[in-house]
Amino acid sequence: MQKNTPLKFLFFGAVNCEMTQKAINFLQSQNCEVTEYLTTYEPAANKQSLLTNVVKEWTGEYIVCFKSLFIVPEWLINKASIAAINFHPASVEFPGRGCINFAIYENSPTYGVTAHIIDDGIDSGPILDCRRFPIFKNDDFYSIFHRAQAKMIDQYFDVLTGIIQDGQNYIAIMLESSKHEKWNGSHRKISGLNQMLTVDHTTSKLNLEKVIHASDLQNKPPKIYLHGYEFSYESNNKKNIELFEEAKKNF
Repeated sequence: MQKNTPLKFLFFGAVNCEMTQKAINFLQSQNCEVTEYLTTYEPAANKQSLLTNVVKEWTGEYIVCFKSLFIVPEWLINKASIAAINFHPASVEFPGRGCINFAIYENSPTYGVTAHIIDDGIDSGPILDCRRFPIFKNDDFYSIFHRAQAKMIDQYFDVLTGIIQDGQNYIAIMLESSKHEKWNGSHRKISGLNQMLTVDHTTSKLNLEKVIHASDLQNKPPKIYLHGYEFSYESNNKKNIELFEEAKKNF
């Protein structure tokens, strides 16, 4: 049962994000005291130097990172008397950034989401829960993204319900049940994703089609640089669509 004294949460999330607001609303509906720190997905907006005094002076039971790029420093982690928890939008095989892109490019059979304890590393803390789903032949960035988002909000509701109801005992049970799960992939970086998405005149047709397939075509399409000029793949070009649909038959 929940204590009479409200549990205090420090919540890192995304500004103007429906999922983030649902996550916060859930905590508030359970009479939890929530201190919010919401930012955009731009790295410049997630610098520790921009933290408000309210966040710096916060103390409570839990820190939660959900749809946030903010890296919680150790001094702030230590302010959570019970646990700091991150919801990572990928399975343990894909720590870091650009996870969906790499999963597609490397022909991974599965993808997923992971809830884990935050430690002083990045995507390195003990696993609470990892949920996976299959990647199908014709999946693209967007179909995987939407399935992962749906699974992550379900995971969030399940984990936070357990924490509110049973606190440290629930966390201990989840850690024990997931002790077989280990971070086992290389930490992916945006620089590595940018390198993958940059092609040149030596890129084979097969590899180019793999890169296109693995791309977030609307926001981060493949590029080529020639003589100081930058050219990007046009995903809405009718001819490109026809060629790519034909290429997908071979994936």
